Amino acid sequence: MNSSGTPGAAGSDWIQDLPGAIPAWPVAATLAILSAVLLVLSFPKADLSPLAWICMVPWFFAVVQLKPASAFFNGLLFGIVFFGGLLYWTVPAICRYGDLSPFLAVATYLFLILYLAMFPALYALGACRVGIRSLPLFLLFLPVYWVVLEWIRSQIFTGVPWGLLGYSQYRFPLWIQSASIAGVYSVSFLVVFLNSLLAAAVFRKGKDRVFLLLASAGVLLAIPGFGSLAMPDPEIGNLRVATVQGNILQAEKWESGQEEAILDRHLRLTREAIRTGVDLIIWPESSLPFPLTPAPPSGDESRLRLETIPGLSGTGLLFGAVEYRPGGKYPAAANTAQFLSEQGFWKEPYAKVHLVPFVEYIPMKRFLFFLNRMAKGTIADFTPGKGPVLHSVGSFRFSTAICYEVVFPELIRRYTLSGAEFLVNITNDGWFGRSSGPYQHFAMAVFRAVENRRWLVRAANTGISGFIDPFGRIRRRTRIMETGISVEAIGPRSDLTIYHRIGDAFPVGCGIIALGVLLFPGKVRRKNQSSGIPAISQGTGDIERRK
Repeated sequence: MNSSGTPGAAGSDWIQDLPGAIPAWPVAATLAILSAVLLVLSFPKADLSPLAWICMVPWFFAVVQLKPASAFFNGLLFGIVFFGGLLYWTVPAICRYGDLSPFLAVATYLFLILYLAMFPALYALGACRVGIRSLPLFLLFLPVYWVVLEWIRSQIFTGVPWGLLGYSQYRFPLWIQSASIAGVYSVSFLVVFLNSLLAAAVFRKGKDRVFLLLASAGVLLAIPGFGSLAMPDPEIGNLRVATVQGNILQAEKWESGQEEAILDRHLRLTREAIRTGVDLIIWPESSLPFPLTPAPPSGDESRLRLETIPGLSGTGLLFGAVEYRPGGKYPAAANTAQFLSEQGFWKEPYAKVHLVPFVEYIPMKRFLFFLNRMAKGTIADFTPGKGPVLHSVGSFRFSTAICYEVVFPELIRRYTLSGAEFLVNITNDGWFGRSSGPYQHFAMAVFRAVENRRWLVRAANTGISGFIDPFGRIRRRTRIMETGISVEAIGPRSDLTIYHRIGDAFPVGCGIIALGVLLFPGKVRRKNQSSGIPAISQGTGDIERRK
């Protein structure tokens, strides 16, 4: 501590004696597991969102004091517990619908978890490298580096952005309005920043601890304070939209002989929605139980049935279907959103752009051709679309994202910049059953509404369908495994947010800062070589001082 008693002067010994002797691995591992479990509980379905703001303190306390190798494996342990608990539902989904043996399903799950756990491992290694010698560096680096790794994870190998820390706060609109400026990554930054403030307070005593706790309280007041300024009172829109939730179990969806029953259920619910006086009706992803050809040829019975729904005239119909497009030796299949306008015309369909690897296509198929045999032919071979497609209902334009696409902020931003005045997400989460999967998927959709300041209408096969306003308020939602319709009046918008203008500049900027800190930490260390820094002993389990 410097002579003024203020923590964080560059080069000062801002850490006082740690409480007691701490065994290296048993305690460090326990703290990592504790933080990971609490973090899992902050996400759906448990939805104990406030835990996210404090849960990483035990892990930070341990990991910044470990030697590099120990820190790496401690971070790996944290990642295995966190992602293992968050994505547990992938095993039954792979077994049941991927038609893999339990052994292969578990092996696939473990491979995914180990891959994702590498990011917390790299985070722990970086935190250890920077260490705890400078309070400003400590408070800056921890949130910045976390954001960088979340962004990288969302980009490489087609991206796996599941479980970004900011998503844990989806139920609290006041706390997530910064997403309109810098996306979901800004909320992750704030969560980690508060955790780092509290972790720093653990290292301090007296006035310094009071200072850090007061700073933490200031952050907790400032975030919802900004949110309250950014959010107007809810408004009633002028476009009436209905979602149809057919609740078709995944095991029945493509079962031979079920086509008529599935179509009849959707038509019955559609007629019910028409009676409420709506402008647009939305069915879920792949809701049509048989494939379409790209143009409406004469005598195409499925198209004719849709065109002649009683009362449909004057109401637009959007629905998901597999479309086979002729060309080449075999016709190409696409996962599409088809639109029948309120005038009764078939419009250009939207084909899903960002396909799910190993579910909708096989990456590097030339080398991994054997995978579909192992999955007994359950992996699709879809052709990706070329980009966003705008549809119009009345004078309002909208874009559609299919299923997994809604978890990619930059992709949805591009769709809004193409001119969409509200967003639609059609999905089939029947793969996940009643697990946490559908709830986690829905939570991510909330952020796309805030980032783009657009209404987001979500139609899901088995749930969760819903209406999310431009400020992340969930205005209406269905339950899992519920059959029915939902109707809401929405207000399309054409204004642009800061996030529209800068995109992912925030995580990129964090990357530049983190790189600079990681490349030149020795400068800070040399200034502090004369300071006695307490650390977790790697061998004896006693507190020792690094000279």
